[in-house]
This record gives sequence, structure tokens and C-alpha cells, in this order.
Amino acid sequence: MKLPHIDILKARNLRGLVLRCALGLTAGFAVVAPISLYAQNKAASQAELPEMFKGNPKAPVEVIQYASATCSHCAHWHTSVWPEFEKKYVKTGKVKFTFREVATQPANVAFGVYMVGRCAAAKPPAKMTASTAYFTVVDGFLKDQAKVAQSGDALTEIKTLAARVGMDDAALDTCLKDEALFQKVRDRMEKTMQANKVEGTPTFFVNGVRLDGETDLKDFDAAIAAAQKPKKKSS
Repeated sequence: MKLPHIDILKARNLRGLVLRCALGLTAGFAVVAPISLYAQNKAASQAELPEMFKGNPKAPVEVIQYASATCSHCAHWHTSVWPEFEKKYVKTGKVKFTFREVATQPANVAFGVYMVGRCAAAKPPAKMTASTAYFTVVDGFLKDQAKVAQSGDALTEIKTLAARVGMDDAALDTCLKDEALFQKVRDRMEKTMQANKVEGTPTFFVNGVRLDGETDLKDFDAAIAAAQKPKKKSS
């Protein structure tokens, strides 16, 4: 069993998708390489993968996060800001929180996390929704990212998370070898990043208004309050 190898990307001329996480940025913002292959590959996946979100689907405010499972800035936001943000806005039904996948280096690890999350969402275990199964994997990896970086053993962490969503070794191996799923994750990534000119992680949109970097709770408070203000009618 192994993660999707970087050679898969190179063999398919996908160097533009091998994104890099810039280290030591004071702004808390990982810069990613430009992606330019969506137009060439948009027919590769027949059915697009669904959006993965938490919270009230009819909430008046939608916060979209572009993040990478392997970006340290994203993991820091997830552990430092997300718990209070979730408590204040998501669990109260005020915000729909949508997660969009980005792959910073090591890209094969990020793709492995997303593929396992998508497999879990497609066949969630009893008493789990598709969303719960997906975020059990993705949130779990972000939470443990520092530990994984220290050990250098991403596959063991992914196997542990896969087990939490009912996947045995055989199911995990099948998932990680699913080239069609890999293409769907890749194509969706390219499409959404290009559409919104996303070049770094984490990047947020609050009802379409962009926030870059490790945005803290007070920044979201202001952006969400502004999003809820009634728009002035033009005269």
C-alpha cells in the first residue's frame, strides 16, 4: 500500500499541480504554483465531486476555505481559530462552511488525504453522514499534521484515519489506487482555484469577499457582520 506517487503527476505532465508550500512566511500564507491545465483536462472526469461543507446549508453567510492538508499555515488556523469559529458560527447555524481542496507539497500526501476523505464520503459508515466521514479524515490529518511532519510517516496517519471511517487495509489500498478519483480531485482543484484566482493557502471567501492568510476570529467577525448588512439600493 502506498500514497499516490509524485511520479503519477509527472507522467501526466501535471507539474503545474505539484504545488509548493512556502516556508517561513510572516504573513502566514503558503504560495502555490499556478495551475494551467484545467482547460486541457476538463473532460477527464465525467461527474464532478460534490462540495464538502459543514453547518446549515441555508445559512445566510457562506465561508469558503481553500486549504491544503499539508500546509502548516492551514494546520495552524485549524487548531487555533477553527474551534472558536465553529462554535460561534457553524454550530449555531449562522454560517455554511465549505472546504475546497488544494495540494501543497508534499502533494502526494495531500492527494492521499483527499482521496481517502472522498472514498469515506462516498460510502460513510453507519451513523456517519458523508460530510462527517470526509471531515473525520481531513480534519484529523490537519490536527495531527505537526506530528506527521515530525515522524515523516504520513501513511500510518492516513491508515489510522481511514480506520475511523470504517476502511480496512484492502479498501484503503483500492481507494489510493483509484486513478479516476485522483483525476476528479485534480480537476475540481484546478477548476475552483482558477475560477477564484487562488494562489496561496489558506484563502477564504465570505459571501464572495476575499480574505487571505491566517485570518483570525476578529477578521471573520467583521467580514461576517458586513456580509449580513442589507445592501443599499442604488438610486
